[in-house]
Amino acid sequence: MRTFVAIDLDDTVERRIAALQRKLQQHCPESGIRWTDPGKIHITLKFLGETSDEQVARISRALDEVAATCRAFDVGFRGIGTFPPSGSVRVLWLGIEDIDGALADCQSRCEEWIGPIGFPPENRKFAPHLTLARNKNPKNSDRVRAAMAQCESTERLVQSVEKLVFYHSTLTGQGPMYEALSTHKLGS
Repeated sequence: MRTFVAIDLDDTVERRIAALQRKLQQHCPESGIRWTDPGKIHITLKFLGETSDEQVARISRALDEVAATCRAFDVGFRGIGTFPPSGSVRVLWLGIEDIDGALADCQSRCEEWIGPIGFPPENRKFAPHLTLARNKNPKNSDRVRAAMAQCESTERLVQSVEKLVFYHSTLTGQGPMYEALSTHKLGS
């Protein structure tokens, strides 16, 4: 099964993301852009990929340890951009602010505790973001960047993070479906 570790967004942040997506949709090309369902947007701490049943149980236990060593914290959301920052746009994103370093600390602990189970740490630096949409048509890139510039906001959203969620992801023709395998309360 395909799995990942994430932080869910609260209802207020989901509603604000949906509003931002609607605003962007008014300025973006109608075809070639696949918008992420706001209810499925999350902060990915660690994408694991294919995971055996035995690994699932071990990961869940490891996440208990991670959660016990991480305190609840706040994250901020502000700024929009694209990956890559120049050339053909593939992803439209909303930025995440690690207000006091606790998000990076929690992610690092996930890497540390899950790594020995068969999921080595990422080679690239942790760059948290929320994927708003994916662009399937490179010809849209200039219009997408123009839309992003029109919708840029300096408003900052803040959310408290109190738990980690270990998810099973199933890819379907209508997009991914997520099922929580376990939930881990921070500081418990």
